[in-house]
Amino acid sequence: MTPGSTIVPLCVAVPLTCAFLIALLGKRVARLPDVLGFLATLCTCGLSLGSVWLVNSAGVIEYPLGGWDPPLGISMVLDGLTAFMLVTVNVVALLVALFSIDYMERFTAKWQFYTLFLLMPQVMRLRYTIMLLPMSS
Repeated sequence: MTPGSTIVPLCVAVPLTCAFLIALLGKRVARLPDVLGFLATLCTCGLSLGSVWLVNSAGVIEYPLGGWDPPLGISMVLDGLTAFMLVTVNVVALLVALFSIDYMERFTAKWQFYTLFLLMPQVMRLRYTIMLLPMSS
């Protein structure tokens, strides 16, 4: 594994963890969905910007999930296009999270919105990082 390659699964783990915490505690603690939702998107945005630096310094990074190499396991790959798409998705998600702090109070419960909001970009993050076939060297 390349040093710093844990940035790849962290881009997925941070929002999933925060979505779980918001779904679990968001009804009981009033401002928790706003704070955790914004911090999760801010953290993922920072991680994706860090991934650009990592790709420029280390090249293509492959992170085998569970230690299994493809085709038996799943591998997360970070290259230039992946880093660009991660930055794009996460900057838009950060802007949406910032805008929705006051806006969503009129329409739905905040904890429901942020739980679903943190899960939706996960599909795009996973789509751009997961590789099921081995990379050719």
